[in-house]
Amino acid sequence: MRVSICARPAVCAPAPTQSKQDNNPAQITRKRDIIGNSSWSFSNSYREKLDDIGRNPYTERRNSHPWRPAIYLDPFDRAILGIVQSNNRLANREIAQQVNLSETAVRRRLERLRKTGVIAADVAILDRNQIAETLIVSVIFRDDQVGHYNAFRQRMLEDAQVSQVYSIAGEVDFILHVHAENLSGYEAWAETQLLSDPAIQRFETSVVFTTVKFDTALALNERDEHQAM
Repeated sequence: MRVSICARPAVCAPAPTQSKQDNNPAQITRKRDIIGNSSWSFSNSYREKLDDIGRNPYTERRNSHPWRPAIYLDPFDRAILGIVQSNNRLANREIAQQVNLSETAVRRRLERLRKTGVIAADVAILDRNQIAETLIVSVIFRDDQVGHYNAFRQRMLEDAQVSQVYSIAGEVDFILHVHAENLSGYEAWAETQLLSDPAIQRFETSVVFTTVKFDTALALNERDEHQAM
C-alpha cells in the first residue's frame, strides 16, 4: 500500500510531452551527459604491482552499460566478498579457512578490493524502522539545466536526512530516500528543501509503512574470464 503526497497540486498534472518524454532517447542521452560519467581506471603503477606478484585479476571490461566500467573478479574474490558482505568483522584467518586460501592471500585481496573501491565502506547498518520514518520522494525539474541539477545534487549530499539519491532516466529526474522523526518533520524538510526551490516543477512522496526486504549484499554471479577481457 502506498500513500502519495503531491506538492503544488495546481501543477501535478502530467507535464507536457514536449518538455518531458519518458522514452525519448535524446532526453535520456542529454540527462546522462549532464550528470557526467563516473568512469575510472587503474593506474599504471598499480597494474605493475599486480603483475609483479604474478597475476592481475583486475582486468577492466565494459558491461551492458556502455558508460559503466567494471572489473573482473575471480572466484576467490567473489567468495571473499560474499563472506564480508554478511559479516565484515570476521578475522582474515576465519575467511581464509572458508575460501581455502592463506591468511596472507586473503589480507592482500581485501586490501586490493578496498583500494580499488569494490569494497566501498566498512560500516554498521542501523534498523531505520526503529529510528525514523522512511519516505521515498520523486522529484521532477522544470527544465534540464546543468546548474539546477548540480545545486540540487550538492544540497542532497550535504543533507543528513537524505540517505540515498538516484538520478534516473525518464520523466522523473531524481529519486530520494528521506528519513524523518515523523511526518511533521518531513513536511518541514520538504518545505525547506523542495518547495522553496523554484527549479523543481513538482514532487511526490510515498510513505513507507513496513520494509518487506532490505539487503545490502549484492549477488556475485560467476562470469567466464573471456567475457571480462
